[in-house]
Amino acid sequence: MWVNGVLTTALVDTGSSRCIAQVSCCSSWKQEVVSVLTVSGKEHFCKGTGIVRLHLSIGASADVDVLVVDSTLLGFPFILGMNGIVALGGATVKWSDLCDSGRRIQPSAQPPPQ
Repeated sequence: MWVNGVLTTALVDTGSSRCIAQVSCCSSWKQEVVSVLTVSGKEHFCKGTGIVRLHLSIGASADVDVLVVDSTLLGFPFILGMNGIVALGGATVKWSDLCDSGRRIQPSAQPPPQ
């Protein structure tokens, strides 16, 4: 997916109510005290909040609110939470769409329209 026009690796996390973006994904954001509760039960403090533009190769795009963190979480610069999933039209997962004879299929990477 593209985050603010930059092709970015993202983790789709249906257990997260909000999208979480590393600072490098955000062109502008507001510093404020905000935290999230991780699946392990630990509180993780964020740097602030912002808005990013998301775009998928299938054409869907949306502006979404994000929590801004200073380092990657789980090794991903962007975590697509439920607010982003819903804004992009939702998601349906079908095994046949993900695998072909046991091989993983990579989605095509097409740049967002200008």
